[in-house]
Amino acid sequence: MAVWILPTFAPTVTAGRRGKSTEYNILMTNGEFVAVVEVKHNLRKSDVEKMREVLVLNFCFLFRELSDEILVPTVAGITADSTTVTVGS
Repeated sequence: MAVWILPTFAPTVTAGRRGKSTEYNILMTNGEFVAVVEVKHNLRKSDVEKMREVLVLNFCFLFRELSDEILVPTVAGITADSTTVTVGS
């Protein structure tokens, strides 16, 4: 099991570029990895799909200065149903 130390932590980051903007709940980086976390009270399948299809693409466009780092997109929820868990596998 790998352990990553991510010393740079920023809660609720809003970024914009060329008319496109996105909010990320948590952003952490250590120069090698950048973890982006979307936090939901009730995690749904659509939240996982949005992270995969929209937020990841926007992140790569909005944070070009982090393009050399390995992106680790993550969603977190207090509750989730079984279909949400299956989508994330």
